[in-house]
Amino acid sequence: MFFFTSKSILSKEDNSFEDFLVEYKNFSAILTQVQDNQLSMGKISIAKKRIRLDYFDPSKITLIINSKKGMYFNIDLNEVQFFSTKNTEAFVFYQLFYNNDFLKEFTEVNKKKSLIYNKKQTIVDEEVLIDVIFEKNPFLLREIILKGENINIKLGLADHNFNPIFKKKFFSMADPTLR
Repeated sequence: MFFFTSKSILSKEDNSFEDFLVEYKNFSAILTQVQDNQLSMGKISIAKKRIRLDYFDPSKITLIINSKKGMYFNIDLNEVQFFSTKNTEAFVFYQLFYNNDFLKEFTEVNKKKSLIYNKKQTIVDEEVLIDVIFEKNPFLLREIILKGENINIKLGLADHNFNPIFKKKFFSMADPTLR
């Protein structure tokens, strides 16, 4: 098992929002995803330069991505697919957590209780508006929204854990059907 330390999250004065993502590359949270009017529930875990999404409702699906590839595992169907993350929605999420300069390309919009970063980016040959929303107090990432003509994804994060413990092979992309 691995143990990741954390720092307390107090306010914007203690860290910038960009520093937040740089310093907290190891965390987990409850995930609510709305995509094309369908609600999915799960958990997001981030560590070891990988992102793992474990959906448990309406289907049991695990998605693991790194900077170049991803693995989609439908547990209910015992089906695995591997894919390239280049120029996909998955890569946007990877960049958010692992590219230290990613948010510098965004426009910052201050609101009373939240801070919104937004920009347009081409994903799968489509211009998509990306919004990254932080709660200011406490200082937490709350939503990631991608909107385009054919892409409509909203991820909400709650119950942040900045000191998760992950088993050694938790982020493995080895084919789980062969274990």
